[in-house]
Amino acid sequence: RTPSSVGKGVVVVLNGYIDGARDVSKCNTTNVATFDSPLVGHLGIVQDGIAHYYKTSTRRHTQDSVFDVSKLSELPRVVIMTC
Repeated sequence: RTPSSVGKGVVVVLNGYIDGARDVSKCNTTNVATFDSPLVGHLGIVQDGIAHYYKTSTRRHTQDSVFDVSKLSELPRVVIMTC
């Protein structure tokens, strides 16, 4: 855990890059660096185990997210399929 990551919401760290969880997507089927944020770019990098941020996400996240589960009595059913 890096103090500079506090308040950034959920992030994905792969191959040394930091991406916002709402922005990251799989962009290639064969490249090991397949995950990217093509529309907004990376939030930062991890170097020597320390997170360095270029920018912060402009999208709403965590407690400010549009999806609020606090008033739901049950969650919707999700089907998981393996192929």
